[in-house]
Amino acid sequence: PYFTDHLNATRQLVETIRQLYPTVTLFWKSPSAAQPHRVPLEECHRQPNCLSRIRYLSNSRIDYLYQQQIRLMRDELFVPVLDVYESSYLSADRSIIGDGRHYDLPYNLMILSRFYPPDNHTDS
Repeated sequence: PYFTDHLNATRQLVETIRQLYPTVTLFWKSPSAAQPHRVPLEECHRQPNCLSRIRYLSNSRIDYLYQQQIRLMRDELFVPVLDVYESSYLSADRSIIGDGRHYDLPYNLMILSRFYPPDNHTDS
């Protein structure tokens, strides 16, 4: 319930990558907000395992995970965070209908371009 296993595995992942690839710059992408209202229950009943998949799809859990990951990355591991949580929270209409967790490709590309703007320079 407190994501202890996840946070320990995350810490171990970052430390292992740093040991194996000491010259690589790491970034951590924050979790995205959950959009449980985008999973219509009448459709979910027709999909195998749908109810199991969305059982814990709640923003209170995602918000807790978000806060803990931010604390771990920024305060303990000193890994820069690509923070997409607030933007995704306000972008329910861009989440995939029937999924509730993932966002469409144009939205993901737009968010990525905020962190890595396309190079608008041309060679002269």
